[in-house]
Amino acid sequence: MSSIEKNDRAIVPGSDVSAQKGRQPWGTCASLGWYIVIFEIAGRAYEHLLTDTGLQAVLDRRYSLHVLDILAAWGMHFLIILLAVRMTRIPVRDYLGWVPPRLRDVALGIAVPVVLYAGFCLLLLYGGAAAGAVQDYRATIAAGTSPWWFVFQGWPTLILSPFVEESFFRGFLWRGVQSRFGNGVAFLVTTALFAAMHYDYWMAGGSVNYAVVVQYLFSSAIFGWLRWQSGGTVVPMIAHALDNAGLKVSQIVLSAFSP
Repeated sequence: MSSIEKNDRAIVPGSDVSAQKGRQPWGTCASLGWYIVIFEIAGRAYEHLLTDTGLQAVLDRRYSLHVLDILAAWGMHFLIILLAVRMTRIPVRDYLGWVPPRLRDVALGIAVPVVLYAGFCLLLLYGGAAAGAVQDYRATIAAGTSPWWFVFQGWPTLILSPFVEESFFRGFLWRGVQSRFGNGVAFLVTTALFAAMHYDYWMAGGSVNYAVVVQYLFSSAIFGWLRWQSGGTVVPMIAHALDNAGLKVSQIVLSAFSP
């Protein structure tokens, strides 16, 4: 048994370690309750506070203040996650799955999104849909944006959201469900809830875009599978970041090969 697998099993209620130390993770319902507190109640309260006080307009006037706003919002989510973990008296590293991954798992976390996006690009190229997929990129570049900034201007989706979201979904929530029902149910619950949380994307305009629903379910399932395979959340974080970057990088690649 690897050290990662040992970490994954060490705090399961009923084990000797858990019984001796009297430390148990939050259960499934409590973990779902924390999701509501962290991402729905606290997140919306923060947004309303800035909007109602007029601070949002002030923060949006300067990029440096906008960056602080983004950091504060994600930081608030993360601090509540840490608070919830500390209440269990289980080490944060163990609870959230911050364990050193094996090299082969890191390679897998990199290879999966790269291969999927390569296939996606080939599909668009040979399907004749590449030109339509790069219109946004070409318009942005024509306005003076560099290709590098086209990708990295979305830095919160490359750094903050993979770290915080995977720490919660494949770390905190996974641990709570896994401790009661095992990895299989943890995989299903975290996959479904992660996709559901992004309803702003697949319900834009008030109607359900089922293609986007499938896209989020598929991505979430990959992150969950990598969590299961690696025994921790570092590899899903890597894949999550590459998946988000792939949306922009694929447009750059397609633009180079389409008229």
